[in-house]
This record gives sequence, C-alpha cells and structure tokens, in this order.
Amino acid sequence: MLFRSQGWALGDAKCSSGNATDCATLLRTLDGGATWRAIGVPDGLVSTKDSSSCGTNGTIAGPCVDQIRFATQLIGYAWGYRSFFMTTDGGDTWQSVDAPQTKNLVIARNQVVRLSALGPCSSGCAYNLYSAPIGSDTWTVVTPGGMNHGGTNGGPVGGGPTGISKVVTDGAQFWLLDQTFVTEQTTREQLYESSDGSTWSRVNSRLG
Repeated sequence: MLFRSQGWALGDAKCSSGNATDCATLLRTLDGGATWRAIGVPDGLVSTKDSSSCGTNGTIAGPCVDQIRFATQLIGYAWGYRSFFMTTDGGDTWQSVDAPQTKNLVIARNQVVRLSALGPCSSGCAYNLYSAPIGSDTWTVVTPGGMNHGGTNGGPVGGGPTGISKVVTDGAQFWLLDQTFVTEQTTREQLYESSDGSTWSRVNSRLG
C-alpha cells in the first residue's frame, strides 16, 4: 500500500478475449483492499504465469514486468529486467522508458532512484545509480565518485566481485550499500546516505 486506502497489485488473470490462457493484469484498490478493479497495463505486456521469468534466464517473447511501484496516485513505474514503463495518469496509459536492466527502484522526497546493471548479466553484475524527479523520464547518473560499480569481472571504476549492492529508503533518506573487496573471502561494507537522491555522503561507521 502506498496510501492508507489505495494500493496496486501486479499479476495475471484470464484474458477477456483471444486464445491466451492468461494475461498480465494490474489491479487497484481505493478502499484498503476490500475491493479491486483492473486498470490498464502497457501495450503488448506478456503474462509470466505460463512462461518463464522476466529475468536474464527468461524465455518470454515480448515485454514483461514483475515489479510495480507508484510514487503518487497518478505516477507509477512497472519494470522487469528488459522493460521499464511509466504512467502519469494512474495506469490508463503507459510509456516505455529507456531504463534497461533495472534491479531496484525507490522513491522519496519527490525523487526516484533506481539501481541498474551496466549491461546484460544474470549474476555478479556491475551497477550504476540513477536519479530523476518523480514523473520525469530523464535520468542522471548519481553513483558516488570513485565507488566500485561491482561485477564479477569488475566495473569501469574498479575490479573485484563487489561494489554497489543495494539502495533503499526510509521515506525521508536514501541509503546505499557499497561492498568493498578486501580479500577473496571477505568484503568491507560501507553505507552512504542522501537526502535528495543525487548527492551522497559516506556514513562514518562501517558495517563490517
């Protein structure tokens, strides 16, 4: 739930027409979950129920999403590994956004921050951090300078199997976890914080 009485749920349901057994479906509630009604999904969206996943190992032909998040009652985001969509009218219409390989997306203080792989990968990925105002499809790289992007083979700012691993929010601040490669068996975790999703500062105490 995003608001006290409103929420959205992404899943599959019987198609209203055609031969497909299931269709991608997005539901919305206005009464705290007592009742739900279907709203629009991106054009051509493919159901995942009778196929594979939306990830790198998926075999789905066509756009699919497995994550949904709304920033306001009208502005929302739906994404999978290969597809990313945004709505500004509560789901009546959706537009495709150039934001591939998105792993995670968090929202706070009228800003959206997403973590996306630098290229196709299934594990040991190298990541960049991007930020945009809510409702904008123009993203800016906001990865803290000098931070290792991660990846088994190393990113453009360093090597080793570690680096940016997670971004979260508590609704007021953004938090970014950086895992620095120390030895083959150990990593050192460093926490960064941001109040605007763009400028990051290191928290003095390390996590490990």
